[in-house]
Amino acid sequence: ANTEFVPEHYQGRPHAILAAIYAGREIGLAPMEALQDIYIPRGRDGKPRGGPTLRASGMVKLARRAGHSISGTVDEKKATVKGRREDTGDELQVTYTLEQATKAGLVRDGGSWTLNPEDMLWARATSRLCRRLFSDCLGSMPHTPEDMGETPEGRLQAAISRVPESDRVQLVEDDFGPEPEFEDAERDALP
Repeated sequence: ANTEFVPEHYQGRPHAILAAIYAGREIGLAPMEALQDIYIPRGRDGKPRGGPTLRASGMVKLARRAGHSISGTVDEKKATVKGRREDTGDELQVTYTLEQATKAGLVRDGGSWTLNPEDMLWARATSRLCRRLFSDCLGSMPHTPEDMGETPEGRLQAAISRVPESDRVQLVEDDFGPEPEFEDAERDALP
């Protein structure tokens, strides 16, 4: 934990290192691979944004180890990635553009998106492809709100809005009847 062999966000944090190694082992990553490929996304303020997730390079590694194919093209404006499953033959193509990244608020002066747009576009496109076509290779690594372009609150509201009005339940106090009365000794004995 106190060496440069682990990424900066793990330095001095042995419990986080152990958790990353265990999480990596569950999806087929060696200990040092897990420390490189599993990370906690951070906002511009440096604070954590959600739970652990896999870097795009880790996703591609796991998909290819499972025998699946990933290829594509990239330039400064867009990345197009194609994937093919070895087991079913299912194919998918994903394109991620600089315009999408800008709309999502990812592009800022001096940041990775302006310095290395091809790498950033490729990472976004491949991670999107892997989550859509090879999700079984990624284990329990969750989506991050940033990757999905949503906040947790936005996902909750979207889920609620898809429930038909006729299926929604409205709780009314009268539905539960009057609150039972207990003696103090009975109330203290309740679990």
